[in-house]
Amino acid sequence: MDIARASIKRFRVVLFIYLLTFIFMRMRQKFFVSSMRKVKGFTVNDNCIGCGLCVKVCLMNIITLKDSRPVWTEDKCACCLACLHRCPKQAINRGKSAKNGRYINPNVTM
Repeated sequence: MDIARASIKRFRVVLFIYLLTFIFMRMRQKFFVSSMRKVKGFTVNDNCIGCGLCVKVCLMNIITLKDSRPVWTEDKCACCLACLHRCPKQAINRGKSAKNGRYINPNVTM
């Protein structure tokens, strides 16, 4: 009888872990993955000098220069914002506000 109870308890634990994993993966897909694919929020203002640094720092290799201005070509952006923070003229913005500060990690060199 103890073996049957242990098997049932083990089954319940495995089922609980499976359900938690399923719920977590659904939440991750809904909130994280879908939001990381939106490149429509990036804008480039007239300060852009066409240096191409944004192309070099893009981890996903989705930025190209067209008429000396960056263009995000695919909806696979990781939203690391390296292009935004590394722009020497602060020409790249994301969203409505262009007032956000910029950060460059002092330990990373280009």
